[in-house]
Amino acid sequence: MRPAVAGAVLSTVATVVQLALVLAATSPAVMSALALPLLYAGLAAVAYGAPFAFRASPAIAHTNSSYGDALSLRAALVLAATFGLILLAVAAMRAWFGDNGILVAAAISGLADGLTTNTLTKSVLAFTSGNRPFAWRIVPGLLLVLVAAWVGFYRSQ
Repeated sequence: MRPAVAGAVLSTVATVVQLALVLAATSPAVMSALALPLLYAGLAAVAYGAPFAFRASPAIAHTNSSYGDALSLRAALVLAATFGLILLAVAAMRAWFGDNGILVAAAISGLADGLTTNTLTKSVLAFTSGNRPFAWRIVPGLLLVLVAAWVGFYRSQ
């Protein structure tokens, strides 16, 4: 289970890097304002996930055990429902506000990959996947990352 926990928490580093790249490309001023929160979030993810990764390394070579299916029907349905709701919101915004509604909808759907929403989504998926011990190991790390980002935000003000 340690490799899965490490992967789940360390995947947050990819989210932080992605947010930083998008912000740097679209608004350097916003990127500058959010540099400290993103740095804190990335460091917290590495600090929490790295020990799971290092402790798992020797065990990976000596185990053939399986921790469940690689694909979860429940997780796939949650993801499909999320995308369905986003598409429905985009269509509604376009119908109500025309092409300007698409821009508003894009901003709203962009929030679906924001750090806070990302953390909430990962936490819900961890608990609904049916593997409670896994969830109880990754959710504290995800919350640590989120708290670190918000601490960084308040310190940068």
